[in-house]
Amino acid sequence: MGILNVLKLVVKGNFKNYLRRSLSNSERFILTTMGKCTDRVSTILVPMNIDPKFVNPKYHWKLFLKDPKFNIEVARKLIYLYNPDMIANVYWGGPLLGSGLPEMGVPMQIVNWNYPTNVDTIVKDAEDLAGIDIPDSSEYFHYSVETYALAQEEFPESIQSPLITGPFTLGCFVRGQIQLMEDFVSYLSYINAESEKEKKLIEKYCEEELEIYPTFFLDEIEVYKEIVKKIIREYRRNDVDPLGTIIWELYASPPIVEVKDFLEHVYPYVLDTLKLLKRQNPAVTYYPNTEGSYEKLLRLSVKEKKYSPLTTLVAPICFDVNRMGILDVDDAQMIKLCGEISRCYTYTVMPYFLRDALATEVYNHVANLCKLAVQNETPLIITPVAITSDTPKQNIDAVFKAVEDHGYYR
Repeated sequence: MGILNVLKLVVKGNFKNYLRRSLSNSERFILTTMGKCTDRVSTILVPMNIDPKFVNPKYHWKLFLKDPKFNIEVARKLIYLYNPDMIANVYWGGPLLGSGLPEMGVPMQIVNWNYPTNVDTIVKDAEDLAGIDIPDSSEYFHYSVETYALAQEEFPESIQSPLITGPFTLGCFVRGQIQLMEDFVSYLSYINAESEKEKKLIEKYCEEELEIYPTFFLDEIEVYKEIVKKIIREYRRNDVDPLGTIIWELYASPPIVEVKDFLEHVYPYVLDTLKLLKRQNPAVTYYPNTEGSYEKLLRLSVKEKKYSPLTTLVAPICFDVNRMGILDVDDAQMIKLCGEISRCYTYTVMPYFLRDALATEVYNHVANLCKLAVQNETPLIITPVAITSDTPKQNIDAVFKAVEDHGYYR
């Protein structure tokens, strides 16, 4: 879409908003992410989170992984069905294949019946860190880049943002979640040690139990950061507009990494990758898991400009879910908080609730969220976070119908 076109959309959308007219899908979504109330609540649909069999019983995962045009064809069908304001992440291989993990040597499970997942790691000890990189010529990564390039041609009215795995989360796939956290905790313990004796004990533990040294975390996340930067450059080199690029930091979130540690020890590496994007309005998906940590993050990002990209797409997907499969979050509190600091509230409708609830229950839940946002004049984005193959179609219909019926601010 390009920055100039986005600026035109913002100006046009603001003018139509001032005149209280209906906005286009792209105008609505862009202004909502800027913290503005428009004509109605905004919606996102994420193809890569939808089981192919939900779209067509004959489809399976492998059909999408090496065929960019097929990804676009099915995305077009979803747009026709649900008319979301934003359709994001159009490559069904997702950020794992789109970040070059198979090409780096990470063993992957790639089957017809499931989303591609890693089944092992490649950095077992400190010596394995040397030389890991994404090859210049790579298979699945190439298909991901090509899919985004095609999507930007096919859907010029919307922002087709690449979803790129962040440095810490990339490390969780090449090193392993548990191992990376042990590296991280050992590093924090070492730099905060109160005596030389304590440091010696940490050094011994790292050497004998983890086969690393105490500051290994600094070296490995530097390597992971450089790989992420290379991935961003590859998208740009292949003429993919990086506008709105999303740095996906799922595993750098609570309960694994709390707000303070993320901002002090992880975000500086993320920020270095964001510098490549400069004015492209990037986002970082850090996910707080309590109302308190969410508020802390939002207020910090408003107060300190260096944290501002964090506010774009944070969504409470790390919260616990109740027996109904609904996020155990105080939506009224969150909507009020976001309204106070002029940030949109992104709410994810969870997959088991979508699958197991009655269509009327889905409709009422989304309708209540919309009513809260309208009453508090808070911009809201609603998105089904994932759709399983056995999810009733009428339940997804209910999400978008509830927004259409109850999401209008005027």
